[in-house]
Amino acid sequence: DVDHSIVCFVRKPSNWENSLIFICNFTPSKYENYRIGLPWDGCYSEIFNSDLEKYGGSGASNSNNIIAEKIVFHNKPFSSPITIPPLATIVLKLNK
Repeated sequence: DVDHSIVCFVRKPSNWENSLIFICNFTPSKYENYRIGLPWDGCYSEIFNSDLEKYGGSGASNSNNIIAEKIVFHNKPFSSPITIPPLATIVLKLNK
């Protein structure tokens, strides 16, 4: 997303169930209800957030599970609105 300086990508190992979704925000703005495309149906958890207070950040996070909705977005079959903290990287993982 050039307008918001946000980069999202999926890291896919040989076992796709262990894939990770990285979302990087290169601006000092926090984005709430920011929709991202998701490759799989299911429930995702935020497993890393560089904006947590223990890392010196503001503490903005996705503490609840992120549920994929059957809404096509970013050329992915599913999507969900999430909170993207300022100047941070978050990592999501599909719950098994």
